[in-house]
Amino acid sequence: MFYLLAILTGFLRPLETAFNGKLSATLKSNYLVTMISYLISILFLGTIVLLSHPDLNSWGHVLEKAAWWSWFGGVLGMLALVFITLAFEKLGSVLSVIYPIVGQLGISLFLDNFGFLGLSKSLISFNQVIGIALVFLGLLFYVNKSHAGKKGSQASPVYALLALLGGICLGIQPAMNASLGKALGSSMASSLVSVSVSALLLLFYTAFIEKSLSQVNLSEIKVSKPMDYLGGIWGGLWVLGNTYLIHLIGAGALVVFILVGQMTCSLFIDLTGSFQDQKKKVHLLQLVGLLLMVFGVIIIEISH
Repeated sequence: MFYLLAILTGFLRPLETAFNGKLSATLKSNYLVTMISYLISILFLGTIVLLSHPDLNSWGHVLEKAAWWSWFGGVLGMLALVFITLAFEKLGSVLSVIYPIVGQLGISLFLDNFGFLGLSKSLISFNQVIGIALVFLGLLFYVNKSHAGKKGSQASPVYALLALLGGICLGIQPAMNASLGKALGSSMASSLVSVSVSALLLLFYTAFIEKSLSQVNLSEIKVSKPMDYLGGIWGGLWVLGNTYLIHLIGAGALVVFILVGQMTCSLFIDLTGSFQDQKKKVHLLQLVGLLLMVFGVIIIEISH
């Protein structure tokens, strides 16, 4: 049940990307689109938190109860965004996908194996290693074929490290959010805190570093279709799913199952042309890659 929920959570990221992609057609900055997405996530999660936890005064004790590092999930989310975006510009589309996943999966298995950041200690078995290897092999098939012919570049060590660090940040963030969620007694509330912190940092970045806010044309924002703004809802649910599931299935399994969900949904979007101007060709190697990932997931699941 929880593994299926993790796969469905993985569906949310491509949906968020697709909706944000439509919104970016009317704006000049991908960072600004992401900031708008964050703000919508805050409104969505905040409304649910207020409706489900009307007595916010009862959260005063959390400042003493929560670990100091549990408040930094949103910081890591923002760092991951910046690191991976910078790496994409230099590494190209294939490596900027693979390096973060390697970093994310590696740190997640490390956290599981040693039980850091409040996670239950779970030693990695040989069968799980085989399953993870199949998932990664499938990813290589899928990504290399789906990005064939697209512009890329040599793997500069500096930008490869940035991409890895971005993945590491993404791997640690759910554990921090989950720890804060325990203290708050609400995964929804901790997700709201994380998204809010990320949004504030991104606002600072777009205003004073990237300086894209001065280039915004308000009339262009108004002509965007209302549905184009739904990316923030999918993004908020994605953060919530990660926060809720990490203690239930472990950090490593969470990354793997979400990855399968992401690839499956991405393939469906390409195949049907949903949320896009036209359909994209789906290659046989992409299907082979997805099947390898599914087999890997099955092996991981029966190994628990």
